[in-house]
This record gives sequence, C-alpha cells and structure tokens, in this order.
Amino acid sequence: AEKASSTRERDSQREAALKQLDHYRRECKSQGRKPSADALRLQAELRLGQGDAEAAIAVNEELIAAYPGTPL
Repeated sequence: AEKASSTRERDSQREAALKQLDHYRRECKSQGRKPSADALRLQAELRLGQGDAEAAIAVNEELIAAYPGTPL
C-alpha cells in the first residue's frame, strides 16, 4: 500500500511539473522567446518517465535544434 501511495504521489508530481512546463513553453512562445535548455531537458525526462518515448524524443529534437551541442 505504501509503494502504491508513493507511486501515485510521484505520478501526481510529474503531472504537476509537466503542466507548469507546458505553461512556461506557451508563455515563451507568446513572448517570442525560446524555452531554456534545462526546461526542455526536464520535460523530455518527465515524458520518458511517463513511458511516452515519442513525446520525449520530440522534445529532445527541439532541444537539439534550439541549442546545438547541448548534452541531452
């Protein structure tokens, strides 16, 4: 039961972080600036943690395009 609670809490925190990152990215777009490399990297990691490899790859591709040479 404790492990399930821990998993639910982790998933909830991941969802909250992704919502904040999505908001931040929309804000950047509306202001004509690019999101930070750290934000993109975090979003990709969180998507991968959700098991959404396709979304993680898309964000990593965006990171590479926006910040060439930046480590993933």
